[in-house]
Amino acid sequence: MLVECWHWRYRDPVTWEMRVTQRPLTEEEVAAFPEAKRIRGTRTHRSQDEESPETIPAVFRTPPE
Repeated sequence: MLVECWHWRYRDPVTWEMRVTQRPLTEEEVAAFPEAKRIRGTRTHRSQDEESPETIPAVFRTPPE
């Protein structure tokens, strides 16, 4: 399944500076960023398969309690 991804512009809640995501994100992934807006012309597609293994490095995962 292909998923639509975009680069997003958002305001950093701590410094109030405008930021841009470093990699294209889906709408679900960017939900954590306040008032994020798509950047025109940056749409890409990413393959997302429910049966694929998790590819995020373990370094970014929260440790189990």
